[in-house]
Amino acid sequence: MIKNVILRKLNLLFYIIRKEQTSLAELSERLEIPKRTVKEDLKRINELMEDEFLLTNFLVSSRHGVISIHPEYQQDAVKNAYALKLSLLKSQVIFNFCVLLITKVTISKDDLLNTLFISEAYLAKLTVQLSGFLKRYKIKILIDNDHYSLTGNELELRLFSYNLLQDSYQSLEWPYKDVTKAQIRENIPEEIIKFSHTISNTKRNSLYLLHQLLRSRYEHQRFLNLKSDPAIEEVIELMVSHYDGAYVLHAGGYGEIPEAYYRQELLYFNFVQHIFTSDSIPYREKVELGRLYSQSDTYFCRFSNELFQAFLSVSKYPISEDSAHLYRYYLVLFNTLFALLGDRFETFLDLYIPRSAFHLDTTNDYISSIRQKMKSLIDDPRQAAYASSLLYALSTSEKQTKIKLYLQMNKDFIATYVIKNRLKALFNSENIFVTDDYSAADIVVTDSLEESTTEDILIFYFDSLNNDEAWEHLLNLIRKLYMKKCSKPLLNETAKS
Repeated sequence: MIKNVILRKLNLLFYIIRKEQTSLAELSERLEIPKRTVKEDLKRINELMEDEFLLTNFLVSSRHGVISIHPEYQQDAVKNAYALKLSLLKSQVIFNFCVLLITKVTISKDDLLNTLFISEAYLAKLTVQLSGFLKRYKIKILIDNDHYSLTGNELELRLFSYNLLQDSYQSLEWPYKDVTKAQIRENIPEEIIKFSHTISNTKRNSLYLLHQLLRSRYEHQRFLNLKSDPAIEEVIELMVSHYDGAYVLHAGGYGEIPEAYYRQELLYFNFVQHIFTSDSIPYREKVELGRLYSQSDTYFCRFSNELFQAFLSVSKYPISEDSAHLYRYYLVLFNTLFALLGDRFETFLDLYIPRSAFHLDTTNDYISSIRQKMKSLIDDPRQAAYASSLLYALSTSEKQTKIKLYLQMNKDFIATYVIKNRLKALFNSENIFVTDDYSAADIVVTDSLEESTTEDILIFYFDSLNNDEAWEHLLNLIRKLYMKKCSKPLLNETAKS
């Protein structure tokens, strides 16, 4: 649905934002684009940023060929990139056509022609094009009495609709023109409203989007009627028996749902909540669900426990009891979702721009050992790859990395005390702390001449406590060194992200 030239520019822009600093050669190699095309795209991105948002020279290149975001725009770089993405998407009539089919549920031909400012012939052409794209998701465009709507597996249609709208609009705009977020909020139970005050604007927007998507489907009598695997519903039943977060359903916030559909709606409402608004599920509930799964003999619990036990035989990092239950919880969610979507699992990931980064291309001894274990237990090679990525990401987050600083401040007798206190206020003192042993230090902070006695010790010159720029550079150095040490045991790692 998205033109390749637009997708290429967006991937280029988001890569530069992630890397902070890059080069023409790196962009060409990592994104597999000719250097000449990269140059043209960089120029075009700058033109678009200036035309759309009056941001001059958004991307800059130094004399040494270092490409980065202009310092003046770095603070809002991500917001501006997503705003440009939405603008480019909305410039495509086929995207606007798809959004109308989602948000209106059903819409007349005349309304489509008037809203999109197109002819009947062009609408027919667009319908063929969009149908070709939607075929990947087993979704069709139904035309009945000159009214257009989307039809197909109701659960997958909802997943498609939510992913497309949420990733495209973020919190920049509201895609539903007939209802405001304030109106949606009035129909959301107090338990959810209390929670919504504690999350970011983007997450709150996602919550409202999910509620409006469901409301619009229910208003048009689009209910779930799935012939799903009994093993899937069995594990979701287990989830709901422990923690039922469908407050809005129980409170009748979506109106009357026929009894024949209510139970399935309740089950999958909870399941989708764990996937897309996982922050609304309390941490302890996730741990307890993992504990419950570890004791259950239902298929997906048993299978996920087998994967976890196999993973433990190669795990490099200590895992606490709570973390072990969380690993099981995430494995059950993943395996259930993969079973629901089957060979369309990756097509749903393609809806994200930029595409979500996983460790599919990561290569090192540790992830290789995890992959070997997963492949021995999982028949589907893609499922094994994603399960390995999930376990690798979870387990490497367990690594305890320490940064030791040695302070050698001779010119200001309060400097050592001030620096210690500021670092203690900013960082976890178990991971980043001051040492009295020079030889054990990772960074020596000094206000005088000091030569490093080893390549492992970095010297940072700190001339004055009043130098805000020096503070900023020191904090950035600590952050970068921390990230470098986190990946130090995996030096052979190469990843495209």
